[in-house]
Amino acid sequence: MLGEDDAVYIGWIKVANLSKKNDPVTAPLVRMIFEGYGAGDSTTAIAARLNATGVKTRLGREWGKAHVYLMTGKLFCARCGERMMGKGGTSKTGAKYHCYTCWGHINHRCETSSVNQDWLEDTIFEALSAVIDDDAVVARIADKIVELQASQYDPNWAIHLVVCVN
Repeated sequence: MLGEDDAVYIGWIKVANLSKKNDPVTAPLVRMIFEGYGAGDSTTAIAARLNATGVKTRLGREWGKAHVYLMTGKLFCARCGERMMGKGGTSKTGAKYHCYTCWGHINHRCETSSVNQDWLEDTIFEALSAVIDDDAVVARIADKIVELQASQYDPNWAIHLVVCVN
């Protein structure tokens, strides 16, 4: 079961200096999720494969569509800057829904509406695919990574990489 005190997000664990490192137990699950999504698998199919591993969610439950929110912890609200998290439920009409919601909205500090999970994830992956398919962008990223590896470690390397690509 996931959810030990040192857990950050699935795939990561905290280390002594408050940084994080790959979790050898759950990092392969994250790869499995992204590979399945990249192959066009439904979140239901991905959840079934996760259940076949025997590793439970942080709450000790079986995986389901509601647990496969690929972008939780990686998205931020454009209005207030707080993190967006995956959320699912059943509407008053009985329809099931899955979306990303701003943490500020959940706590009544932001007026941003929720965003449909499938639409948002599809949009992000289409944009990433366009970047990965652009040979010039991939070459600039590779050059920048080589340059950064040759230089002294810079904790802001990801910021520099984004600036270089843009």
